[in-house]
Amino acid sequence: MAPGEVVSRTGTRFPSVVAADASAIRREVLKRNPDAVAIEEAQFFGADLPGIIEELVAGPRTVIVSGLDQDFAGRPFATIPELLARADEVTKLTAICVSCGAEATRTQRMRNGKPASVSDELIVIGGMGGDDTYEARCRACHVVLP
Repeated sequence: MAPGEVVSRTGTRFPSVVAADASAIRREVLKRNPDAVAIEEAQFFGADLPGIIEELVAGPRTVIVSGLDQDFAGRPFATIPELLARADEVTKLTAICVSCGAEATRTQRMRNGKPASVSDELIVIGGMGGDDTYEARCRACHVVLP
């Protein structure tokens, strides 16, 4: 991947912009006026995102959104439930459970190799050399400590 673009596994290149918040997404879209917008990690863009997406869709343009629907404890995550309710079409993707190989619908946070506690902070950047990591888990293998 090069700065300012996303490259598919087949080599197709798409221009991209890093946005700090939902308002920055709006500004970039209004400045560039694309036919389509893709937003990754939507759970991190704040409470304004659903309304801004409604504005963008009215453009009219295609808006594709991806994000985690549940936090590490299995609770609805940020504005994703609202985005799901407003969406014209929803495709829910899953992974493979690292524990048993079943369909994984949950994100397991591990802290020092053990499941995180429900009272832990909501957002922790994992996989960055710290003690927190994330794993794909099925409902049966997903564990959250009290």
